[in-house]
Amino acid sequence: MSGRPNLFRPSGHWRQVYPDNTNREAARKTLNIPPDCHVLLFLGYIDHYKNVPHLVQVFRELDPTNWILLVAGKLEVPELKSHISEAAGNDSRVKLKFRYIPDQDLQTYFRAASLVALPFQEILNSGSALLALSFDCPILVPEKGAMPEWQERVGQDWVKLYGGELTTEILESGLEWAIKEGRSPQPNLEKLEWSRLSQETIETYQQVLDFHS
Repeated sequence: MSGRPNLFRPSGHWRQVYPDNTNREAARKTLNIPPDCHVLLFLGYIDHYKNVPHLVQVFRELDPTNWILLVAGKLEVPELKSHISEAAGNDSRVKLKFRYIPDQDLQTYFRAASLVALPFQEILNSGSALLALSFDCPILVPEKGAMPEWQERVGQDWVKLYGGELTTEILESGLEWAIKEGRSPQPNLEKLEWSRLSQETIETYQQVLDFHS
């Protein structure tokens, strides 16, 4: 081989694995989201490296028109609750739901969202990102780990990358990108099919063996 094998293999998508029988209008009504607002969503277990207080701070600094930030997920580190709540202040545009989201409710959050933002400080793969794409929601993610490969596989209309720390400029660009016209109704997740990825995993291990032989 001429170089090292690519070890950043993404996980398979979860389309049609979780309940998905709602639409955006019904989902937003369930979550008490005004019909004229877009939803920026963070959903997943909340830990330090996921950078949620910073996301809240940047969102409030940007103060985007007709957007609501919804943070939902179980706190892995209890003291983060106060940090996130302090960052949110009394801002009615920031909705915090610190609890485990059952499988049957995932559709409500993702179908309500216009964009999922995952400003992780470190990332290889992400279950939250895969879920978002499986529910046809575009994602804003750092240019780390497997994320560039995901963008290559799924397309720039569905995976937006950024370098460095999340800033108001990056978030503003992401919000504008998320609601632009011309995006297909669903991302093409054919390259994230489990059968395809399992074969690629086998090939990757073979490349590792060949590289070290």
